[in-house]
Amino acid sequence: MTVGERLRLLLVEDSDLDAQLLMYELRQAKFDVRMRRVETGDEMRQALLEDEWDAVISDFRLPSFSAPDALAVLRESGLDLPFIIVSGTIGEETAVEIMRSGAHDYLMKDNLSRLAEALRREIREAQMRAARRQAEVALRQSENRFRMLFERSNDAIFVVERKTGRYLDANHAAERLTGRSIAEIKELTTFDITPKGAQERLERIAQTEETIEFGEVEYVRPDGAVCIAQLTAVPINQEVVFGIAHDVTEARQAQLALQRRAQELEALYTTSLRINAQIDLMPLLHTIVEQAALLLDAPMGGLYLMQQDGQTLELVVAHNFPERFLGTRLRLGEGLSGRVAQTGKPLMVFDYSQWENRANVYDAVKFRRILGAPLIVKERVIGVINVTDDQRTDPYSPEELRLLQLVADQAAIAVENARLLEALQRELTERRQAEAALRESEERYRTVVTGADVVSFMLDKNGVFTLSEGKGLAQLGLKPGEVVGRSALEMYRDYPSIVESIRRALSGQTARSEDHIGEIVFDSTYAPFFDEHGTVQGVIGVAVDITERKRAEQALHRQVKELSMLHTIAGMAIRVRTMDELIEFVTQEMGRAFYSDNFGFAFLDENREYLYPHPSYRGLTENVSRQYPLHGCVSGSVVLSGKPRRIGDVSQVSDYLMVTPDIRSELCVPINLGERVIGIINAESKQPDFFTEDDERLMVTIAGQMANAIERFRLFDAESKRRHEAETLIEAIGALSSSLELEKVLEIIINSVEQVVPFDSASIFLLEGSVLRIMMTRGVPNAEQVLNTTFPADDPLFRETIRNGHLLILDDASQDPRFNQWGGTTYVRGWMGVPLVARGEVIGYITLDSRTPAAYSTEQARLVRAFANQAAIAIQNARLFQEIQKSLRELNEAYETTIEGWSRALDLRDRETEGHTLRVTELTLKLAQAIGFSEEECVHIRRGALLHDMGKLAVPDRILLKPDSLTEDEWEIMRMHPLYAYEMLAPIEYLRPALEIPLAHHERWDGSGYPRGLKGEEIPLVARIFSVIDVWDALTSDRPYRLAWSQQATLEYIRKNAGVLFDPKVVEVFLKLWEDGKLV
Repeated sequence: MTVGERLRLLLVEDSDLDAQLLMYELRQAKFDVRMRRVETGDEMRQALLEDEWDAVISDFRLPSFSAPDALAVLRESGLDLPFIIVSGTIGEETAVEIMRSGAHDYLMKDNLSRLAEALRREIREAQMRAARRQAEVALRQSENRFRMLFERSNDAIFVVERKTGRYLDANHAAERLTGRSIAEIKELTTFDITPKGAQERLERIAQTEETIEFGEVEYVRPDGAVCIAQLTAVPINQEVVFGIAHDVTEARQAQLALQRRAQELEALYTTSLRINAQIDLMPLLHTIVEQAALLLDAPMGGLYLMQQDGQTLELVVAHNFPERFLGTRLRLGEGLSGRVAQTGKPLMVFDYSQWENRANVYDAVKFRRILGAPLIVKERVIGVINVTDDQRTDPYSPEELRLLQLVADQAAIAVENARLLEALQRELTERRQAEAALRESEERYRTVVTGADVVSFMLDKNGVFTLSEGKGLAQLGLKPGEVVGRSALEMYRDYPSIVESIRRALSGQTARSEDHIGEIVFDSTYAPFFDEHGTVQGVIGVAVDITERKRAEQALHRQVKELSMLHTIAGMAIRVRTMDELIEFVTQEMGRAFYSDNFGFAFLDENREYLYPHPSYRGLTENVSRQYPLHGCVSGSVVLSGKPRRIGDVSQVSDYLMVTPDIRSELCVPINLGERVIGIINAESKQPDFFTEDDERLMVTIAGQMANAIERFRLFDAESKRRHEAETLIEAIGALSSSLELEKVLEIIINSVEQVVPFDSASIFLLEGSVLRIMMTRGVPNAEQVLNTTFPADDPLFRETIRNGHLLILDDASQDPRFNQWGGTTYVRGWMGVPLVARGEVIGYITLDSRTPAAYSTEQARLVRAFANQAAIAIQNARLFQEIQKSLRELNEAYETTIEGWSRALDLRDRETEGHTLRVTELTLKLAQAIGFSEEECVHIRRGALLHDMGKLAVPDRILLKPDSLTEDEWEIMRMHPLYAYEMLAPIEYLRPALEIPLAHHERWDGSGYPRGLKGEEIPLVARIFSVIDVWDALTSDRPYRLAWSQQATLEYIRKNAGVLFDPKVVEVFLKLWEDGKLV
């Protein structure tokens, strides 16, 4: 600033004296000062609105205002003015913080010698910033007229450096195509966005000055998606080429959602005066580390900076460290510096050599106490400073910790200042380059308009051409500028889409239409342009020839339609349950989508003599034949040759059968299953030459799909049948295993065979000595008469099965002399005999009869044979079970007879009790059944009752038959007879369940019985039942020493002793049975 130059100063100050001192210093520095002093935020806002200012100087603290508040008001106004703090009380830490907030400088009131220098510097920088902004506005205003067509083009336009492929500029359509902003595009080259073929395209551009059509080029977006565009290169000069890319991605259905890459430019702040004046970063960082070591009386110090990955620290300053450690890198959390960077907080270690978290790289160095502090900018750690001592282990004081953190803040400011300077220098260089590029842009964009392979035009507000340029005019037979001065509305009055779009644009709306002029198709855009008052002045338009693209789109649409159909058929082939469902579906869908006249399937019969149209055949009428011979028709010739036939005019071929009137063309393809033709697919149209190679290819592909589906259904049906047969046989074998009744086993065999091998009649013959007996029949006439009939075992067919051990199949039994027609089976033609072999011996055979000749196959025979082996074993088991049951019955009868014989022998020995055993046995069974004992349990109760006095066989006759009363010793022997019975019967296993009555029938409810003195429910229930019956029979029968009691007296005795001698519950049931008359 020159001497005497005016300075408009806004001063935030409450002290008039300080204001006068400030004015004095500025006048001494040769400033012509016009100053306004304010003390509050409202006053400052009013001053900023009412006048223009060169700078703002603020005291740090006022009674109701402060420098931070003033800085906020300035920012609020949006003005870019130097802001300098002058204070007498501000501390260094506070100064650092306010500088971080955006203040440009600060001075102490007692030292204003640098005030003039600071003002000149900051005002100069503010003026430079304003000048740059004005220059940019002027350049852009001069460019806007020529960028209009460039910016509004629907096609992406790139300005590319010819040698390197670097993008110098692009329009908004390029942003949409690439998924990047123009700024991002300008950071890249063609190798980044269009890597495929980029080198080859650059080489071609370098070799010619002509416009080059590159065709389709892949544009790779940041998210990896690929867009396709038609690329045209228009050379501008030796340095630059324009690339015009017409986006055809939508036509190819390949565009994915855009993802914008984010780039953030970190703001750089300046803080302290000392650091703000530095330019060279590394010397300053060395000075800061040295000062930190000096301030904290530490022999060593270091400074780490965070690397770009945000995960690694690098040692950039090492004061008194061994040089080998420079460049050392630590991960976040590794060692002291890594911990400080990770937490953002200072950390002190008293003895680093013993610290368990020390970094491995410093293991060999004997560090002791270390203090580290983070370098933080905008709450982000950008580095770590530390001081190190290799002797002392005492802790640093809080003041030392504060000093190191202050040094760390200064280091952070130094790093940010250096980065800011570098960024500013880079920005200035880029701006100079941009200004040069802007000056060249007018000519470049004019070249784009005139050199591109499109039609570019401008109309005035009456629709009259004022501009008509572009190579695309040649497609219309026009030359550039030829139609200027003519009315577009009149020239194209027969093209409604063009007239409508022009009228919409003249009304202020942007219009886009697809215009068909002859065989040429244009994608046209009509955009209005306005004057400064917003009035439409005319129309700017661009028309791109998309004729080839439309043809390609139609071909693509057909291909997509075909692929969709094939995919749908493939999916349906998996979901349907029958082949008929699939054929009907394909017929309907193909007829609807492609061949609406006639379409359908026809299949060969088993003898390969006729073709039978499927019922779903589209276009056939009721009166049309449902079978066609192979000879003399188009479909038959396709079957015989195995090759497709495509007929453009059916009236010109002799073997066409007119089925539907008005048919003109036909396409027929074979359905091949391996080397064998099994049918055809046929399509007909009322248009001549309707079918193309694409139709033939589609139908051949569908024929292949259908052949595969038919084979899958055949295999599935066969597998389902085999699975059903196997499951049936497994179930039958399980049923056979669960039954031992011969009749039921034979019935299971017949039923199971019928499920897997159908028959008209069947029989099971079993060998009994020299005869065969019919044990089971199904479907035989007069079955009841035939059942159990015997036939000689030397039957010729049976002898052959015995001799060979194999089954026999007769295709026609009526013609075989060995077939004897047993059981009136004169109707039998197909016949099968399957031997029943058990343990290597033929025990009979199963015969299956059919009225149809050759009814049985070897596969069916295999199934029956597999089942017959299990059936024979089941029959043998059933027979064996019957024999075992018979033997058991005979043995059981012998046991029961023996037991009854024993009981009669006892009665005969003691004639006084003759008949007693049988009576008590009968009554005991009645009482046990009433109480709920099962039939099986009653068998053992009966045996126990019959043998209850078996032990008396061991009592001498002199005691057992003594007519007088027994002595005490004799009673002792008599009371042993229950134990004698147990000892005699226990070795007999089948009598063990019956021993409770012989052993315990003399036990009593109150414990007074013998031989063990059992009490209550300790006495087995069957013994408690028997004891009531035994006493009843004894008291109601005559004895030599007394006459029989009356029944009433006996009942009263039993009732009285319920709960004493007898189980009261048993007595209750006994009395109920007596009352009901069931014990008589």
